[in-house]
Amino acid sequence: MTAASDIERIIRETQAAQADAADPSACAWVSANAGTGKTYVLVRRVLRCLLSGAPPDSILCLTFTKAAAAEMSNRLIAELGRWAAAPPESLVESVGELLGRAPDAREIEEARCLFVRVLDAPGGLKIITIHSFCDRVLRRFPLEGGFAPGFSVMTDEEARDALREAAEMALTAGASRADQALGAALKTIAACATEDSFAELLADALRRKAQLGAILQRDDLDDPFQGMSVKLGAALGLSAGDTGEAIRVRQRGVMPASVLAQAADVLTASDKVTDQELGGFFANAAQANAATVHAALAEAFLTRAGEARSDKRFLTQGVRKAHPALVDTLTQARDEFATLERHARAAATVDASVALMRLANAAIQHYEDIKLERGAADYQDLIDKTLSLLTRQSAEWVLYQLDSGVRHVLIDEAQDTNPDQWRIVDRLTQEFFSGDGAAEHPRSVFAVGDEKQSIFGFQGAEPRRFQEMGRSFYERAKGAGGEWRDIPLTLSFRTVSPILRAVDLTFSGVEGLTAGLSEIRHAAHRQGDGGLVELWPTETSAKADKGDAWRPFDDDSSETPPQQRLAIRIADKIKRWLDDGEILASQGRPVRPGDILILLRKREPFARLIIRACQERGIPVSGADRLKLASQMAVLDLLRLGDCLLQPADDLALATVLKGPFFGWSDDDLFVIAHRRAGSLWDALTESPFLNTTVADAAKLLTGWREEAVGRAPYEFFAARLENEGYRKRFLARLGQEAGDALDEFLSLALAYETKAAPSMQGFLHSVRDSAVEVKRDLDQGRDEVRVMTVHGAKGLEANIVFLADTCSTRSRRASAILDIPDATLPPTAPPLLCWGIPAAKTLRSVVAAREAVRLAEANEYRRLLYVAMTRARDRLYITGYEGASGRGDGCWYDLAANALEKHAIKIEADGPTVLRLHEPQVKAVKPHHGATAMKVMGALPDWVADSVQANQNAIFVQPSLANPSVLDGRRTPTGIDRADAALKGVLTHKLLQYLPAMAEHDRFEAATAFLARESDELARDERDAVTASTLAILNNVAFADLWGPNSRAEIAFDLALPASQGGPPTYVSGQIDRLIITDHDVLIVDYKTGRGVPDTVAETPQSYLAQLALYRLAMKNIFPEKTLRAAILWTEKPVLSFIPEDMLDAAAQSLLCCLERPLDASGRGA
Repeated sequence: MTAASDIERIIRETQAAQADAADPSACAWVSANAGTGKTYVLVRRVLRCLLSGAPPDSILCLTFTKAAAAEMSNRLIAELGRWAAAPPESLVESVGELLGRAPDAREIEEARCLFVRVLDAPGGLKIITIHSFCDRVLRRFPLEGGFAPGFSVMTDEEARDALREAAEMALTAGASRADQALGAALKTIAACATEDSFAELLADALRRKAQLGAILQRDDLDDPFQGMSVKLGAALGLSAGDTGEAIRVRQRGVMPASVLAQAADVLTASDKVTDQELGGFFANAAQANAATVHAALAEAFLTRAGEARSDKRFLTQGVRKAHPALVDTLTQARDEFATLERHARAAATVDASVALMRLANAAIQHYEDIKLERGAADYQDLIDKTLSLLTRQSAEWVLYQLDSGVRHVLIDEAQDTNPDQWRIVDRLTQEFFSGDGAAEHPRSVFAVGDEKQSIFGFQGAEPRRFQEMGRSFYERAKGAGGEWRDIPLTLSFRTVSPILRAVDLTFSGVEGLTAGLSEIRHAAHRQGDGGLVELWPTETSAKADKGDAWRPFDDDSSETPPQQRLAIRIADKIKRWLDDGEILASQGRPVRPGDILILLRKREPFARLIIRACQERGIPVSGADRLKLASQMAVLDLLRLGDCLLQPADDLALATVLKGPFFGWSDDDLFVIAHRRAGSLWDALTESPFLNTTVADAAKLLTGWREEAVGRAPYEFFAARLENEGYRKRFLARLGQEAGDALDEFLSLALAYETKAAPSMQGFLHSVRDSAVEVKRDLDQGRDEVRVMTVHGAKGLEANIVFLADTCSTRSRRASAILDIPDATLPPTAPPLLCWGIPAAKTLRSVVAAREAVRLAEANEYRRLLYVAMTRARDRLYITGYEGASGRGDGCWYDLAANALEKHAIKIEADGPTVLRLHEPQVKAVKPHHGATAMKVMGALPDWVADSVQANQNAIFVQPSLANPSVLDGRRTPTGIDRADAALKGVLTHKLLQYLPAMAEHDRFEAATAFLARESDELARDERDAVTASTLAILNNVAFADLWGPNSRAEIAFDLALPASQGGPPTYVSGQIDRLIITDHDVLIVDYKTGRGVPDTVAETPQSYLAQLALYRLAMKNIFPEKTLRAAILWTEKPVLSFIPEDMLDAAAQSLLCCLERPLDASGRGA
């Protein structure tokens, strides 16, 4: 760690480095440790690009995730907004701080206008992911990119389903012998793969479709697989013509028959068992036919591992002395046979590899046909097709058009950019450093990354590429006379000194974090803030008492699984903190659940255990960050409901439903009808309503539901149960709030299913079980809950207190059976050959080297993952773990940390076992904490605050949005889906309901699809399809036909002046009515509500909605005084049109007017 005396110097150096990195006049390559403020630097560089006169749409910032793009955009817009409204002195100060000098008048004027200029820029700021950028490029040049205009991008689930369909088509073609080459390939594969491994093997091959395509395109041959066979054979040590059969023939001829007979006679006559056994093998070989002679010679010459027998185990000393000439002949034959055996295994490996790639290529061709038929692309296509578009000679004009619009390229999380993505960046910036491109406009390339945080190797990221691309851009910039800056950032603004010291100690001398051998050094900006690192003893396995198998585990017993004991230990620790008011020293306040983050390498089995342990102790916990939909209890209950309604004879399904959230039966309730029944459980239920009301009610409901399940679409059926009938509340009460996400996703899946297939219940249930849909939950929402996440999911996040709970296992990802073998005839940058590492290839040198390269890369990424995990912590880091029956894995996280800390930490007794602790007390003064509800005072209030408002002052303006529940002291508006994109879906639905009614019915689907693809590319395709389906269902519903007729109008804006009763200023109301239907005698006001919180009755309509409609009615009364005014809410989720009675609207209007008579506070609420 850095000495305290050097901190001020490091801070000055960091400020200078940040200023250099933000300067757009130079290209910069920034290597930033965790927590050093890379987003801050990125935003400042974009601001300086804009201040220098660069048009907003000439700046391209590529981020790794949509969340990172959103955060950066929000920061940038917020700063520009502050500039737009800042007083002159404040603006001069802010811009001067950014530039590091006094700004001139032009820069101040420019800064003031940037907010509007950015908002008005065509397409807005280009702060997007690489996939979003490629999508934009291909939509701009679809034909050149190989797509039809208006193509769609498949979701991961859709791509997975299409690949599976394509694989089945290829397997069918091979099995039916319609394609002889494919049939032979399938036969070869079947001889080398097991039934269990085949599916994963083929899936692995299909994931490498881009690499396979590049390999097959290298040679201009009628059969490109022949070229693949020759090159892979050469890489494995084979010569031209070395086929498996040819090698076997040569092996059978290593010893003439006469020598075999002589050897058999000599050795069988020996008195040594070893010689006699060997003589028997030779005798068999001399007498065997061609089909079995190889097996006999292999027994004689080779070990079971396939290597040549050692001299000691080959011939005894007696035979060696008595028959030296024969011994020489046999030894030579042994060595030759062993060499040929290696060649034979190499040939078998080549045959198997080519066969697998032939099958995979056939599946890929079917996959491409499926995508072409659907007009779709997958995410990898976006990268591949864009790269092809930018590297094709015939597309130079595309590059010219793109290049003419881009002046500054910024790359965030550059260490996670894979080689193909780097090639796209390389092509985009090709003209930055040459010819007119380098002189016409100032151009720059900027990248920020950290090799130590490269943890996405499974997505193709190679950390060494960060430095390699930096050197490449350096040479190009210098060659063009441009300025280049390599900038390191080591000062952490996030983490306290004890944790950073532990990081430095842990990774001191550890290889693999960076491409070079540079020392890992961190400095803490938060000097004086207290913090600690604790290393807890692991929970170890103990052998259970097999003689008492029926005795349940005791939580405190050593027989309890170690992962469960650890979960209990962590949950108890958190519970004590919350109960005892444990103080977070640096903030001077008690620890809150939201301060705590529990990090895991893999979710199961520990995530489920720690979540349950927290829930049992009443600790607020957010649940898992990802949910596999088909395995969620809430979804399983819904699937079981469908099962028992479609197949009443399924007793297990019905029993599960009766005991689940729908009915909540106990075992005793179930026993009443199940015990001694004559037929199925369904018969017993429906034929025994007289037993009690519980049975009668269940029988009535299930009978009715069974009729609905046959006649209604799956979405309508399940939405009716969860929303209309209120069963969602039962699910949440029983399974926790996280079940709500699973239920929402299940309904979305049901809605999307109806757009792809006939809406049958059986088909939908099968599609859910057959899918691999995951619900990704955003746990960085500021909720005051303990978070449980994987380290990969926590990338970019932080927490005051972090537990590392899964530290004793080592690399768990199953090694791929397909290996990369370098092609020595091509440059190192060329895609390597693909080799299937069948068992026969286990000892081949090239295969061994490839496996070792994979092992080393995984070991390095495993250690980088630990670095990411440790640096998520701000104030406290707790390292612990649980061991399996075989103990800790070699080189595991726990051992890395323990070896580093044991010489530097102190041993203390805490909660029982001895722990190791690195600790620094709080030295810096902490601002007093006054509780979570304390208001932050921004400064002295101005004098005019105390002045009374006079009647002749300007009137008060109120929008309908101010008619909220807090104003009216009513109930809160239903919250709807707890998701970030809920508001966006609502806006999109409003827009579709505004424009689609004016179109012909047969044009609506295409128009809606195109609109959503253009306006909501951040939504997944299935989410866009769900919005389209729900909107069209409303428009096609005959019950709502009058809403879209010739007498209707959309989005009617109005202004209304409400006079004050006591001579005060009028209240002005402005708003916009979603739909207005005007007939000869009446006017119908319709307001759309898109949330899921639909009230069961009109009387339960939230007061805020009633107040809004009341204001609309008051406005329309002035315009249509002689017409009857009616108001209704269209709930788009059901969908249903609820007419609001006049007395309810009158009461809401009276309450609102009374409220508006009271003085309004700063929030718009009545005093």
